[in-house]
Amino acid sequence: MKNETIENPISYCLCTLAFGQSYRMAAKELATKAAESGIRLTVATDEPEDFKDHYNVTALNFTRTSIWKPYNDKRFAVAAALKDNECVILVDADSNILAELPKKINVEPGMTAYTAYKSLEEDLILHHAQENLEGFRQLAKKLHIDLAQTKWVAENLVIIRRDGGKEWQFLDTWAFADRYLGIRKVFQGDHGFIGVSAASVGWQVKRNDDFNQLKSIIKNMGRDSLEKRTKPTYLTKTKSRIMFHYLYYKALFNSLLNYDKYWS
Repeated sequence: MKNETIENPISYCLCTLAFGQSYRMAAKELATKAAESGIRLTVATDEPEDFKDHYNVTALNFTRTSIWKPYNDKRFAVAAALKDNECVILVDADSNILAELPKKINVEPGMTAYTAYKSLEEDLILHHAQENLEGFRQLAKKLHIDLAQTKWVAENLVIIRRDGGKEWQFLDTWAFADRYLGIRKVFQGDHGFIGVSAASVGWQVKRNDDFNQLKSIIKNMGRDSLEKRTKPTYLTKTKSRIMFHYLYYKALFNSLLNYDKYWS
């Protein structure tokens, strides 16, 4: 939905997650392109030293917590960026900047992003397994939101502007949703997690002309572009499987220590 926005342009920074060699390579290219427009980039990464030559990068040392894939760990990049910036733009590391970025953008407090015409519930019914739908319904009940009124949010370009502390509530709920569904082995991309977390703090996800301009400049290239850089080996696949089981059983054990929060 496109919304009219009161003129109040504000500076911003980009933020992203770069976990693993291929994503770090992509993020360094993103940083170089952002620097050409004088825009800073905050990166949550497993190897901050990889970015020491990029003057416009703030690199946060990051340890993966999300069970299946690190998609939901993007919230660490958002949190780090919001500490020093009123407005941040979450992008995927494998994004390409096609033209000069504006120095300021005009967005309201809260979230500005692309949302599908269908609700998150409709998306889950049409495109995901039944257990995913049931898991999200349980989560929605826990968060006291209506899944049929919750937006599917495209995760590769999300603008967040400080909103009286709601931004931190949003990030806390994103962390909770990641853990709540992860221990139930409900795994998918982060668009659903962002959607329920935004709904839980009462955000109406907006879109305006400044967002549309950015969307035409910042293009997500997709995971295929990364796979061409570094092919996964048997060793990396084995490490990935071990990491999955370690994170899952660690999260499951911790959830039992907080039984009422995660299971009641």
